[in-house]
Amino acid sequence: MKKALTAGFLAFTMVLSAGTVLADTENSMEKPDQLDYASPLHYELEAAGTLEDPDDNFTFMYDALFDRSKEEPALLSSSGEVILEGLDDLDYIGGGLYTARTPLEENNVNKTGLYTTDGEVLIPGDAASIVTPYNREDGIRFLGVIFTTEETDNEDDCIIYFTSDMFSMNVGEDDVMYKGCLKVYDVVKKQYVPDVELASADRYGLHDLGDSFLIEHEGMVTQYDPDGKVLYESEEMLGGSAYNSYSIREDDSYKIIDSSGSDAYVHEGFQSISVVSEPLDYYCIYDNDDSDLPSHLIDMNGNRIIEDPQRIFYNAAGNVFVTEDADADKITMDYDGNVVDDATSSCYFWYAGYGTISRDDTEDIKVVTPDSILEGLSAYSEGELLFTKDDKIADLRTGDVLGAGYTADDVGETFCPGLVSIYDPSSDRYSDPKVSLYDVLSGEELLPNEYQEIESAGDYIYARPIGADTWEVYKINIVSDAA
Repeated sequence: MKKALTAGFLAFTMVLSAGTVLADTENSMEKPDQLDYASPLHYELEAAGTLEDPDDNFTFMYDALFDRSKEEPALLSSSGEVILEGLDDLDYIGGGLYTARTPLEENNVNKTGLYTTDGEVLIPGDAASIVTPYNREDGIRFLGVIFTTEETDNEDDCIIYFTSDMFSMNVGEDDVMYKGCLKVYDVVKKQYVPDVELASADRYGLHDLGDSFLIEHEGMVTQYDPDGKVLYESEEMLGGSAYNSYSIREDDSYKIIDSSGSDAYVHEGFQSISVVSEPLDYYCIYDNDDSDLPSHLIDMNGNRIIEDPQRIFYNAAGNVFVTEDADADKITMDYDGNVVDDATSSCYFWYAGYGTISRDDTEDIKVVTPDSILEGLSAYSEGELLFTKDDKIADLRTGDVLGAGYTADDVGETFCPGLVSIYDPSSDRYSDPKVSLYDVLSGEELLPNEYQEIESAGDYIYARPIGADTWEVYKINIVSDAA
């Protein structure tokens, strides 16, 4: 049986059991950093040694390092040591973590594990699937880990199913369903959370709050701490979850609950509440029974950041968000209430405080950074934070041209948003390449054009000097300017 795994889990029942510890908490990792959305970011490289490669065996695919001399695909650590042989599926989920799977067997689909880029085995390839939390893209601490026990023909008993379809939202006629359980893995403590095990689970039911996590199940919302203690429980519907808080309706009021399980804010008589910015823990509230329109922007403690009864707040992008008035006109504002653009057609968030504003009346866009709005730029590869000014790659710190003035033709690869290799336009990139590494977020050159190749795997950069048979290895660190 060789089928693609659907990353979802279905309806469920709560079961309690002792968690399995995979590593001593004395060897725990640091709490993953949440990116600072309020301050400009920049990249720093930390030297991490070299890799000998005289036979040119190392290759880079799927954000990972491989050795092409191996008979079977093998996941390698940042230092070139084999972590896992016989690789069948791989995903880099950020934070120096890989989920990797070996080939499925007829009677065993528990073949997925969790590994660090430094070669540490956190989950030893005995899970069916590892699921990232619904509400968070960076600083992930808690992961859902699904194990199967036996096949089932009853969808009500199914925790996961396997399908050969390229795209699948529901169980199909030929799909294989499994019973099993879901546990929650704590990346910081390097262990499963004790006393939390689910016989099945909702597809979007895991929410990571940094110091705790939420699970939605059978009409219940339960918040746990890393030791499995229940911090908060409710039969009411979850309103929305941000990075460090969530909202829930209780009787005739809405509450915002923080990561400790305490009421951060309670308000009577809300019509509705929604998350405007997950990373910043900002919410929009509607509290006038006579209209769906009046709204206020608040933080998780209920402090009113903007009070404007004429606007609906939504679609946050970095340090700005789009509002819509009674005439459905879109206006972009900052969190001080200032109008940034009064004729917005769209506003997109791309990465940690960086986004774009576009208008119908011009091809130029405004690029949102954590502390400025850059005008007169054009989109090149927005998701990678690459923009152009006068047909040259732009420096996102100043809005001017990057470096000596590189065009899109000089761009090599983007390894992280805004971290890009640039080929020297005076050299032939195929026969005599000279490549450098630039941080577009700060405008800084991190590695000069003295390399013939620059690649990445996970949270590491690999740079091969011209004519050398070794790779220089650097750890990628993304740092807030405010740090």
